[in-house]
Amino acid sequence: MTLRGFKSFKSKSTLTFEPGISVVVGPNGSGKSNIADAISWVLGEQSPKSLRGASMGDIIFRNRQEEMGIAEVSLMFDNRDKSIDLDFSDVRITRRVYAQGGSDYFINGSPTRLMDIQDMLADSGIGKGLYTIINQGQINEMAMLKPDERKAIIEEIGGISKHKIRRKKSLSKLERVSQDMDRIDDLLEEIKRTMVPLEVEAEKAKKYSAVLGQLKNEEISYYMSQMNQLNLAWNKKDAQEKKINHELKQANKDLDAAQKKLDDYKNDIAEKLAQYRCWEQTVHKMDQAIDRLNNLNQLISSKVSVFSTLSHMFEAKQEQPKTEKEGSMYQKLKNLQMLVHDYINHINNTMAEKQAKIESQGRYICQKLDELLSLFEREKQYEQIKVHRQKQNLIFKENCIQNLKKAKNLLEINQNFSEKADCIKKRVYPQFLDRKKDIQQEQSRIAVLEEKIHASKLESSNLENAQYKNKLDKDQIKEKTQNITTYIVDHYHVSIDYMLKNYKPAADIQKTRTNISSLKKQVKNFGAINPNASLEYERIRKRHDFLYNQRKDLHQSKKNLETLIADMDKQIMEAFIKKFDQINQSFGYYFKILFPMGEGELLLSETGQDHEHGVDLKVDIGNNKFVPLSLLSGGEKTLVSIAFLFSIFATNLSPFYVFDEADAALDDINI
Repeated sequence: MTLRGFKSFKSKSTLTFEPGISVVVGPNGSGKSNIADAISWVLGEQSPKSLRGASMGDIIFRNRQEEMGIAEVSLMFDNRDKSIDLDFSDVRITRRVYAQGGSDYFINGSPTRLMDIQDMLADSGIGKGLYTIINQGQINEMAMLKPDERKAIIEEIGGISKHKIRRKKSLSKLERVSQDMDRIDDLLEEIKRTMVPLEVEAEKAKKYSAVLGQLKNEEISYYMSQMNQLNLAWNKKDAQEKKINHELKQANKDLDAAQKKLDDYKNDIAEKLAQYRCWEQTVHKMDQAIDRLNNLNQLISSKVSVFSTLSHMFEAKQEQPKTEKEGSMYQKLKNLQMLVHDYINHINNTMAEKQAKIESQGRYICQKLDELLSLFEREKQYEQIKVHRQKQNLIFKENCIQNLKKAKNLLEINQNFSEKADCIKKRVYPQFLDRKKDIQQEQSRIAVLEEKIHASKLESSNLENAQYKNKLDKDQIKEKTQNITTYIVDHYHVSIDYMLKNYKPAADIQKTRTNISSLKKQVKNFGAINPNASLEYERIRKRHDFLYNQRKDLHQSKKNLETLIADMDKQIMEAFIKKFDQINQSFGYYFKILFPMGEGELLLSETGQDHEHGVDLKVDIGNNKFVPLSLLSGGEKTLVSIAFLFSIFATNLSPFYVFDEADAALDDINI
């Protein structure tokens, strides 16, 4: 055995156990019991209390100065006699635990499970529950075991426990079989109550399904005929679409050609048209200028009349103005006189260059004359009140006579301009009319081309409308076809390919329509139908047959289990009695050695549980009477326990036994 970090073994320590009896001695607290604990622990002990600790972490070495992070124990077995069923001459079992938690198991350095170790050692005499290791203070417990606990030890030693486990499993299985049979009986009864009405519904559903099948065939044939008609209509519309597209393409081509011809023609006459526009603008401007001259003549004529009237009204000599208002009027007349003088000086310039300026001075003079007339009206009222100022007013009207002469001169010049303008217009206008005639002829040709383009556009528009209507018709055909397809797929779950391969169009559409109407009435007369009745009935019938066969199998299994359990009970009892007799004989032998004057034997007793038996110890330590074990002293109990243990060991040898101070309660003689 090798220990490292286990309890009091800090450093790696190795103990070699030679054949025979090995004795470990030492003072209290030196770690003797830790060796026994290490053997129990490496063989799979899971209870910290059995190892004298509160938790599994307590087995790791620690003191005030340091603490190990791991505890490890290994047992090496000499397996040359193949007592352990492995093909190795040496078998090393190792267990390792970590301070952080978790543990590992190894066999010859390979990771393994605790279950594998226990199974490996079960047939070697070191199995769990065989008391191979007797810890300190545990020896007296052997004498005080309950009868069923002693029996369990005997069964474990004799290999009877595994048979009892099998028997227990068989009993449990038998119980389950009985429960399953009861459940099957209940299910069969319930199924029978359901099958009868369901069979009626299934028959009704079967007839309903047959009618639906006929309706399906008739409807699909009818819709196939409709789809054929729609296909013919589609082909017709498709041909119309191709024709319209061709005509529309040609119409657009003609339209483009006419538009190009029009554009080219307009480009050819563009210069001639531009010249005509210039002549047209020139004539228009001349007309406007003549109109303005005529208007100006009328305006000047009206002012001549005004000055004539004023000149007849005033004939007094000129005097200096005496008041502020008279001075203002006098100054305005002076300004008007200067404007008229400027107008006359500029009137001799070229008409085309100065015409706008002359017209503007003329309008300005007329405006001033209007202001002068207004001023004159106010002054006229003023003169009626103040008679002594009449002489000054007479001087202002003298000025009016002079301005009248100038206005007449201006009127004569302006009329001369008008006459010259009329002469120019008479020379220019015939040439303008000739160009206008040419342009009108060109515009007539353009109108013809534009009318042709308009007709082409109208034809294209009509063709586009026909194309749109044809597309609408095709869309309607497509929609109807889609509706039929959707109806067939949704109602009958039949693909179009399957329909085309397995159905034919109706030969007589009217007769087919009548049949469909009749079949729909039949379907309606069936009333409520359970569409799953046939499937449900078939499923329940199969389930009924399955459960019935299962019950037959279970019944046979139950009989087989009962026979097997009876045979197992017989085998268990025979094996137990055989092992019991062997242990009882050994117990009497070892008891006689320990108590030369006494007598001991094993007795079977009823436990009251399923007619099971227990094992009692009947002992006479030499007083010629059998006494209860509870009345024995501690040393006597130890000797009785040792006799019982040795009788067990004698019938089931183990590679080793460990006794931790099993003789603590004995005196020197018994030791």
